Amino acid sequence: MNTTLLQNRPIKIKMNPFFFVWLFMVTVGGIALSIFLIGYGFQFKSSYSLISIFVGIVTLPFSMLTTILWVPSFFKRGTTLYKIYEGENGYITDGKRQVAFKDIQDIRLNLYRPSLQGLFYQELIVSTFDNRVVRFHTFNTLKPLDVKQHIEKYVIPYMHPHAQEAWFRKFTNGRIQP
Repeated sequence: MNTTLLQNRPIKIKMNPFFFVWLFMVTVGGIALSIFLIGYGFQFKSSYSLISIFVGIVTLPFSMLTTILWVPSFFKRGTTLYKIYEGENGYITDGKRQVAFKDIQDIRLNLYRPSLQGLFYQELIVSTFDNRVVRFHTFNTLKPLDVKQHIEKYVIPYMHPHAQEAWFRKFTNGRIQP
């Protein structure tokens, strides 16, 4: 490993606490509500009992899936989603994956459809010049504007000129272009 990389202190990109609490309430609350609906429906005290059972059975797998995808990653990694090491030889890493700034062809915050997790959570998707796609999980806990500011402040100055041009083409008059 290059000694200049070791001298740089990482910029830790952490979860937004508001979004973390919101995600926790949605996932755990969804499971609790589904179980409540199923239990209430099986009491057969209302004419809506069958609807309650049906809604509970339909929402329970979705709530459990989002919780299963989200909870282990949070407890394994803590609140730091990924780290940015500044400088000419800088890179983005989350502990498992690493991408050097000079190798980045495109970078965006988006849903990654081919993965199960990408159906529910936005990810920082980095495409490289050697046709690799590296995904850094954000679990919908970062504001897109914050990601844009981190990229422009720490990553863009050291990226390839073509990648810089592609990045700035995405933003015209303060609006994201498709």
